[in-house]
Amino acid sequence: MKKIYTFIFIIILLFTTVVFCQPQLPSDFWGTVKINGEDAPVGTVLIPTINNIPYPMNDTLIVQGQYGLLSINSDYISTPDVKEGGSNGDEIVFKAKIGALEYTLTPTGVWLTSITQRLDLVNEGAIPVELSSFYLTLDSSMVTLHWITQSERNNFGFEVQRSPDATNFHKIGFVNGHGTTSEPHRYKFVDQTSPRTNSFYRLKQIDTDGSFTLTQTVAINSLLPNNYRLDQNYPNPFNPVTHIPYFLMVPGEIKIDIFDIRGQFIQNLAAGYQTSGKHLVTWDGKNSSGAKAANGVYIYRLTADRFDISKKLILMK
Repeated sequence: MKKIYTFIFIIILLFTTVVFCQPQLPSDFWGTVKINGEDAPVGTVLIPTINNIPYPMNDTLIVQGQYGLLSINSDYISTPDVKEGGSNGDEIVFKAKIGALEYTLTPTGVWLTSITQRLDLVNEGAIPVELSSFYLTLDSSMVTLHWITQSERNNFGFEVQRSPDATNFHKIGFVNGHGTTSEPHRYKFVDQTSPRTNSFYRLKQIDTDGSFTLTQTVAINSLLPNNYRLDQNYPNPFNPVTHIPYFLMVPGEIKIDIFDIRGQFIQNLAAGYQTSGKHLVTWDGKNSSGAKAANGVYIYRLTADRFDISKKLILMK
């Protein structure tokens, strides 16, 4: 009889050990997600954090604004130093990730063993307008401002401002915003009366309640060379190749040609539309037929807009 009791005790002990060594059942969540007042787009990644530590389990939205059953597993007793999940009563803060942007959501959840909870998650602390880029492009008669927003909240629009000294700005135009949206939007504004130098631009982003934010200042004089310039080739004399640097004040159609000393055409090195700034072409000493040109003095010529300049170079074998 004593052996029977001992055997039963061992079975109970083993059963108890097995039961208590198993992790607790997970806590489950489902509900809706809104970013900046709009349903979160398909592809949004929902990430729970427990005690400020991102939990490895996440959920990707396959229906706009809705997430299904997201299970948060419990800690394993066998690995007490590893945070696999939560314990009853732990606060769970959810985050939503859309591309490179991450939003903290409310309300928060509580880890409850084996309980399914509904959480309608929203973002309440978003930046009104998330501006990801602001830059300028130039051509011969105008400056175009470009900017991209990743998200917007109550965005009335953008006042475009220009200044001659980076201090005293004045309004030169306005571009309407998209209100509230979690989708990226591209904007542009063309300034057709811009001077070539000493011009600074910024945006004044205005909310529907009248509050506003100023962007960084962008200067065009730092992007433009002072004028067209054709530099001396290097090396000079040369064999077998030489490099020709040149600068364009504004974007436009250009040509760089090689002529012999009598003015006869030898080779075209560049032709077509090019952006403003510094450029470089290389001549390998060959003519337009691919044959090696003879030793001697040659002329290289840059034609751009109303600018035309030539310099000499020497080919020496």
